[in-house]
Amino acid sequence: MICVITAIRLALVRTAPVDKQINQVVIFGMLSALFREPAIAERLAHFIPGGVLVINDLWHFCFVMTCVACVGLFLLREEGPEHYHRTYRMWVASACTIGVLFLVLSHPARQRGLLLQDALGWQYGVYFVLYAVLQIAACFIAFGLVRSLRKKAAGLREKAVVTVIFLIAFGGAINTSVLAAGAIVASAGVDNGFTRETEIRAGGELLLPFVAFTFLILVPTTLKALARLFRLDADSQEARTLRPLWRDLAESAAPEVILPLPLIDRLGATPEEHLYRRRMEIRDAISIVSRYAGRLDDALDDYVEDTVPDDIQEDVRSALELMAAVRYLAEVGGTEQAGPPPYPRRPIPDIDALARAWPHARTLLESPSFEGAV
Repeated sequence: MICVITAIRLALVRTAPVDKQINQVVIFGMLSALFREPAIAERLAHFIPGGVLVINDLWHFCFVMTCVACVGLFLLREEGPEHYHRTYRMWVASACTIGVLFLVLSHPARQRGLLLQDALGWQYGVYFVLYAVLQIAACFIAFGLVRSLRKKAAGLREKAVVTVIFLIAFGGAINTSVLAAGAIVASAGVDNGFTRETEIRAGGELLLPFVAFTFLILVPTTLKALARLFRLDADSQEARTLRPLWRDLAESAAPEVILPLPLIDRLGATPEEHLYRRRMEIRDAISIVSRYAGRLDDALDDYVEDTVPDDIQEDVRSALELMAAVRYLAEVGGTEQAGPPPYPRRPIPDIDALARAWPHARTLLESPSFEGAV
């Protein structure tokens, strides 16, 4: 599941700086979870020098990088996309340095075929102090963010988000501090319930819920990206609703308003861009076609008044007048052959209301009782 969410997000959500930064959190969170999983670690051990023992260091490093990537999100918010990179690179360089030190400190234990938390020694204490330092720093930065966001949170949703950030930061700071303290005590040769509990914490079981929660909150944005890919989002559905209107007015009657785009640009357009362009082309087409649209004849006007609900009568009349103009332009060969427009420019009607009335108007126009009435 984690791999699926990561793959979908990396493929579909990667435009804005915040999306790219979140993707870093996702990548390192996924790697830390995968390296932590014993079954996966054993399979990867065949391809990684040092096997499972090195993979233990790798998942610690990846989790540190997950926290650093979260710090990048905080920095992006505070310093902006143009200036946060310098500070963020310092965090990344520090994490990479710590990652190298992980391998150095665990080397004596690996030579004995043991995990560092099983071999103990002074390296054990130093290792987990290094493991904790950036995580605790990230938690305190999160506390500062919570204090800033709490003043701006107005709705229940915003307050809930702030509360969740605080709880994760508080829990992470406590857990990591206890882990570092226990490692220091154990490296001094103390063996009691506290140090044995620390060895359990060093296995990472308590950190996996954090990774799972991180991916859980990414599910909505991943599903939204999938909906956009398959044109199931609200903007795409609205564009499909407007398609009959666009096809008759722009494509058939006034194709000159359609912006010619290369195929790669059309395929790469976002649903928002596609909808915006469709609306603008409909508006431009209406401004042209309406100047060839006369008033309805009495028979059709009376029929509309008798059969169409009052709340959409005016919209249906506007649609019928435009349809008559579309038919006329199709018969004469377009606006170039139609000559000067005989009617003055009209106000543009509400496009959404016109789209809702368009099927009703088409049904009336194609009715046998009124064939050729317009």
